[in-house]
Amino acid sequence: MLHTELFCGLEKNNPGYAIRQAVFVHEQGFDPNLEFDEKDMTAFHVLVFSDSVPVAVGRFFYHGG
Repeated sequence: MLHTELFCGLEKNNPGYAIRQAVFVHEQGFDPNLEFDEKDMTAFHVLVFSDSVPVAVGRFFYHGG
C-alpha cells in the first residue's frame, strides 16, 4: 500500500535526501551542489512509501510573485 508523508525542510538523515542522492547524483550525474540548494530547507517535501519502504520524493516551494 502507498502512503505519503509531508514535511518542511530536508535534512541529510531524511529518506528523501537519500533517494535524491541515489537517483539524481549517482544515477543521473547531477552535481550535488546544484541538486541540493537553499530552497530545500524551506520547501515542502512529499515522501512516498510503498508499505514501509521510501520509494519517491518530490519538493515544492513558493516562487514569489
